[in-house]
Amino acid sequence: MTIEPKPYFHELSQTEVDQLIQEKTTWEMVMDRYAQPDWCVYQDALSGIYGCWTLTDLSPTSNRSQVSPTGICKLCDDCKPKYESRPEISQ
Repeated sequence: MTIEPKPYFHELSQTEVDQLIQEKTTWEMVMDRYAQPDWCVYQDALSGIYGCWTLTDLSPTSNRSQVSPTGICKLCDDCKPKYESRPEISQ
């Protein structure tokens, strides 16, 4: 039995996003059905208001389509390449 990988939420078309809205899909359902980008280490980034606002912006004019490690995400501290280069914090 082969398990298919979850599609990335940020790669959905606006038509697909509008369909999710019409179906009243919850963020819990989104987190179950879709994956957040591999380079994103933001915990539960797809959790709506508590997640990544860029990644979960549902508007037609959103920056969701610019989500990439070299695009808008490169400015985020939770972008894996930037996260991995942060110095260790001693406690």
